Amino acid sequence: MIVSDTKNYGRMYGLTTTENLIKLLQINNGIYEIIERDQKRKLYIDVDGYDKIEHILNAVRQILPNIKFYVSGSIGPKGNKKNYHSYHICSNYYFNNLNEMRGFKNYLKKLSNDLNLKNEIDYNGVYKSNQLFKCVNQSKRSDSKRIQKMILNKNIKKHLVKCIDNDDILVENQFNKY
Repeated sequence: MIVSDTKNYGRMYGLTTTENLIKLLQINNGIYEIIERDQKRKLYIDVDGYDKIEHILNAVRQILPNIKFYVSGSIGPKGNKKNYHSYHICSNYYFNNLNEMRGFKNYLKKLSNDLNLKNEIDYNGVYKSNQLFKCVNQSKRSDSKRIQKMILNKNIKKHLVKCIDNDDILVENQFNKY
């Protein structure tokens, strides 16, 4: 399930195949994935206002040494900030559903405290039922100039949270202690 949210057409919901979604993502159509509670989803992180994402990536690598990251984002003016950084980080690890992400969400909260980040890692807003997650090459309706560009890995499919490949790895109990 996806949603397109644009100024010209408003909000439209739809179902499509991965192949068709990749075609739609070639240009800005304001598309978001809808991540439903019981769907498989890649380990993903939403980081806003912080430019040193390598600190976050390295911390996660300590727990999942075989992780591969796929990073997209936008850098530029936002509000009163001249050089605002916003990143979506996907990986080759996945969870079977939202409930299995609980330990990871708690880990992100701990990581935020350890790195002295107050609001930069979103560990509350993006891990909910029926969550919208902006796709690559897309922008929000309210800010069409801030497009989510691919930064690390140019394969669109790797940036899709709900697109699990055969070589992706299930997160088992690595975050249970959090």
